[in-house]
Amino acid sequence: MLFAGVKNDDAALEFQYVVASGDEDDDGVSIGPDALSGGAIQDAAGNAWTNRRLLALPSNAAHRVAGRSDFLPPVITKVYFSNPPPRGAYGPNERIDVKAKFNEPVFIVAGTPAMRLSIGANSRTAVYLTGDGTPTLTFRYVVRANDSDPDGISIGPNAIFGGTLHDGAGNEAALAFVGLPQDAALIVNPRVDQIAPFVQTVSFKDDPPANSTYTLGEVVKVEVKFNEVVHVSGQPSLALSIGPNIRQARYASGSGSDKLTFAYTVQAGDVDDDGISIGPGPASLAGGAIRDEPGNPARRDFAALPANELHKVDGVASIVSALALQPVQDGGDTYRIGDVVEVEITFSEDVHVSGQPSLALSIGPNVRQARYASGSGTATLVFRYTVQAGDVDDDGISIGPGPAALAGGAIRDEPGARPHEHGRVLPDP
Repeated sequence: MLFAGVKNDDAALEFQYVVASGDEDDDGVSIGPDALSGGAIQDAAGNAWTNRRLLALPSNAAHRVAGRSDFLPPVITKVYFSNPPPRGAYGPNERIDVKAKFNEPVFIVAGTPAMRLSIGANSRTAVYLTGDGTPTLTFRYVVRANDSDPDGISIGPNAIFGGTLHDGAGNEAALAFVGLPQDAALIVNPRVDQIAPFVQTVSFKDDPPANSTYTLGEVVKVEVKFNEVVHVSGQPSLALSIGPNIRQARYASGSGSDKLTFAYTVQAGDVDDDGISIGPGPASLAGGAIRDEPGNPARRDFAALPANELHKVDGVASIVSALALQPVQDGGDTYRIGDVVEVEITFSEDVHVSGQPSLALSIGPNVRQARYASGSGTATLVFRYTVQAGDVDDDGISIGPGPAALAGGAIRDEPGARPHEHGRVLPDP
């Protein structure tokens, strides 16, 4: 509220105004000589005050107006390093980024803010990088050739200086904070370019396409993550334990990043019921060359990856173990028009059918299609063909070899698993 008074020797009038949203007066309220209007003012005897002119009051900086409810300055809530050293230590020409987080967005209204860092015995300056208009300012320092701090960088209290920061309401930011102690994870080493990269994690990159099991022809991908960017030359490989066998996953991609991908395609006969495992390095990661950007060879030691039941292998496809024409329905040896020719195909395991497979029958000079009839979910599938007018075969029906004879649809050992194989020939009966 603002109060204004008009005063004589023994009387005073007070006027009151409630500041409205949006009212602003940076140099202070002023009152003009003709500011009084309306109403009637008279003395006790009834004499009216007709002049109504006031002594003007100039702008008064002690009575400024800000039509807002926010008079609190923004404050720092957190200071932290945002980019840990890539090889266990910051080296020459590497950047150190420090962030100062405020409780609200801040704006740089004058100068350029900076932050003091303690690196060894030296005070270094991280200059403002980004963040104007946001709650977080980023400061950056680039390590010099002779910088060294084996105990870790520290930041003293109230280390931000230079520049003026305001919030959106015009309040000047308070730049006080408690500082950060030395941190052994943030050391500076002028010879960091001689530190070898090392493996941080080994993990499966993708899950199997279905049923937690890789099947024939599917690709197992394993990701090896290093602590820094590495470059590959030659052909490194990663040994996978698949059942009783060791298979080599070959380097596939990732050179120029910190993650290398190795890939292995499941072969016929690969089986691992409890899941793929990987032995410890360096024995499991062999061949080729893996180096960081300065050229240091990577350390290849890492902990073993135990068998993982979510990454099993079944590379044994079902095969046709028997093909049989069922007897003619009337017990004779000749099918007649309207009779059903029934063929049973027996697989090495239960199979599941989708779509409409068919089996090609050679009846005389013609090829007829026996359609799938039943058996999905068992090891034996039934195919049927109804004899048509004109079908003649004096020496008996025959069936050619697969896969040409057995076509269409899908026959798999489990729903969504690998397709069948077939190669049996049924000779002329």
